[in-house]
Amino acid sequence: MRFTSFVLGVCAVLSVVSAEGASPAPLSIQEFSRSNSTVRLSWTPLPAIESYEVLSASSPVDAFERQLQGVFNNFTWSGNSDAGAGFYKLVAQPLSDEALYAANALNRIAYGPTPDELDRILTGANPTGAQGFINEQLAPELIQETLDTDPPISGWVFNTVSGPIESARLYIYLDGPGSVLIDDIKLVAGAEPGVGANLLQNGGFESALSPRWVATANFTNSLQVTGGAKEGTRMLQLTATAAGSGNGNALYQNFSGVQAGQVYTLSYWHFTTNLNRTLTIRCSGPTSLRSEHAVSPARPPVAQIHSELLSRNVNLAGLRSWFVQHAVYSQRQLLEVMSQFWENHFVTEHSKTVDYFDRYYDDFDQIDRIAADLEFRELTRWRDTMMKPTGTFRDLLRISAESPAQIIYLDTVDSRGDGRYIANENYARELLELYTFGVDNGYDQTDIVTMSRAWTGWTVRLKDEVNINNPFAPQTTNILDTTITNLAQLGAISNLVGVWTLHFRNSRHATAAKTIFPGKRVPARFGAPWANRLYELRLPARSGDPGMQDGYDVINHLSDQPFTQEYISVKLCRLLVHEDFHHGEYDYRDPNLSEEGKLVHKCMQAWENGSPKGQLRQVLRVILESDLFKKQPGSMQKIKTPIEFCASA
Repeated sequence: MRFTSFVLGVCAVLSVVSAEGASPAPLSIQEFSRSNSTVRLSWTPLPAIESYEVLSASSPVDAFERQLQGVFNNFTWSGNSDAGAGFYKLVAQPLSDEALYAANALNRIAYGPTPDELDRILTGANPTGAQGFINEQLAPELIQETLDTDPPISGWVFNTVSGPIESARLYIYLDGPGSVLIDDIKLVAGAEPGVGANLLQNGGFESALSPRWVATANFTNSLQVTGGAKEGTRMLQLTATAAGSGNGNALYQNFSGVQAGQVYTLSYWHFTTNLNRTLTIRCSGPTSLRSEHAVSPARPPVAQIHSELLSRNVNLAGLRSWFVQHAVYSQRQLLEVMSQFWENHFVTEHSKTVDYFDRYYDDFDQIDRIAADLEFRELTRWRDTMMKPTGTFRDLLRISAESPAQIIYLDTVDSRGDGRYIANENYARELLELYTFGVDNGYDQTDIVTMSRAWTGWTVRLKDEVNINNPFAPQTTNILDTTITNLAQLGAISNLVGVWTLHFRNSRHATAAKTIFPGKRVPARFGAPWANRLYELRLPARSGDPGMQDGYDVINHLSDQPFTQEYISVKLCRLLVHEDFHHGEYDYRDPNLSEEGKLVHKCMQAWENGSPKGQLRQVLRVILESDLFKKQPGSMQKIKTPIEFCASA
């Protein structure tokens, strides 16, 4: 590419220098100009470039050897043209193959790199390189994780302030009842925190508080505690029964060594333990140095939320907090990325669940917790499946079908096929369109109508905890409040204690035989071994509890059809590589099939050849070890969603 201008009297020759094994890409120049002696060059950035440089030569036949000094800023170079007319070359040096592979891995199968992960991958530590990191993430059950069990205290915040001191007394207090952990308080002369002799004694709280520290009024319950101290083995748990003010109502210490006109620096660490409060640490006097910080916990500890989720006592906000904290802190990053993927794929809606339970309960907080519990149980089962080396798509699809959140969201909960009732088609349609085959890919409206009858009778019911996995168990009879004398209120669902779970109501099931995809065969474009297979599904007449098997037969049939293999493989490639993958279009017999089509085909083969079929790790490995993922086609092709962006930050 060459630009010339007789007005400016300068020329440019633009090129890319590629690293070994990397694919060159064209540079696009946005501006090339000269004003007096300043040359300005701006360009559209290429993905995965290590560095840019500008070279010059007197003529286009001369070697471009002279590296020009100038300023690079936001993909613009500005420099001096001391020789008038000349020729310029913009050189882009791509990342090495290994560095590019590592960058793609850390930004696709993780929420972004941490410094530790970068060091491990790029310096050859265990796991070695990008491939080692991928192997590690593909086996999350082997990665030690303590987020949900017993995490150490973390989240210490460092605070410092400098200023004059009027009086040699330091106060510590809160603006209301509550507690906060404090450690390593230092007060030193000068403007450097912690540099020099500490004017305070026992600032690390390693020895008894008294006599150096004095607790008065609302702070007499303050004490030393152990376990997770920022420094040493002990820390201060400042506890207030009401707001403090300083003199006569604080934890304080008198100190010595203050010099008039000297600047002093206070520094300390705090860690929040309970409610929204402001912590004040200051010296006596209206103009003395003063530190005030909000110490409210932005996020409760993950283990605490998880414990409350298991006890079914967390609302939607708590579930979101648990989910996001895992995205940020978990070492099992691929598990977290895939948790978000499957949560989006098998979509449900918390607000619709809330609307459904409004028919039984008046307390919104109670309904919120019930709805969040359904979402958490569904997600937990998916995560358990992904922790198994041979976990399959069929496993995930079955979990989704059995989920009360899904049954409510797509209206199976009230669908009936008995008598003259017409089954609700919503779940059957989305099962094909969103969850398995993909839009317009191997089915028609008749198939949706017939399939909808297979799901009639699938509903939800409040049962005893012991029957949470028994779809045929009766409703619980455990009474919450036995003092109610109104028999209708006494037996109302709102007065029962149990857990909402899957229930099969056989009296509402469509018992007649059903034929789905009648006479349909797999199109020739799929090639071997799928082409021309008959994928018709016949369900026999079933009554009573055996009628529930209709739904499971549908799941088993759809899970490993080539339409499903293609659609899910395409979605996974879009997640991990780029968006330009499609279902329903590729002819896998074509010798000129695109690289995208070839990758989807390899995913389908891995799916088909597994034992059992549909092992998710095998499909993911095909993608993560492909050139499309490793190199330029997979680099800088994705926009992060808000949750991905925030977790990365």
